[in-house]
Amino acid sequence: MSRTTVRRWLSRFAARRCDGLQDRPRSGRPLAIQPSTRALVVALACERPADRHVPLSRYSLSELTLEAAHRLEQRMREPLLQSEPVTLATAA
Repeated sequence: MSRTTVRRWLSRFAARRCDGLQDRPRSGRPLAIQPSTRALVVALACERPADRHVPLSRYSLSELTLEAAHRLEQRMREPLLQSEPVTLATAA
């Protein structure tokens, strides 16, 4: 870390204490994914695939993408599976 960066952070801390150490809003495109989806991907990346009986030492990006998509699909199906069955009324 450069001296300039350290001085900048020390200055922010001196001026605003811990609040000065929070990330500032950034310009650019807003996040494209929901915080819950991000949390899922981070959790997956931090866990060992072997704990889920997947024969890998770590997830690659493509494997992580597939596993996250699979889990998100399961989350979307759960409410559908728990809902009441739909019956169609027939006209007499």
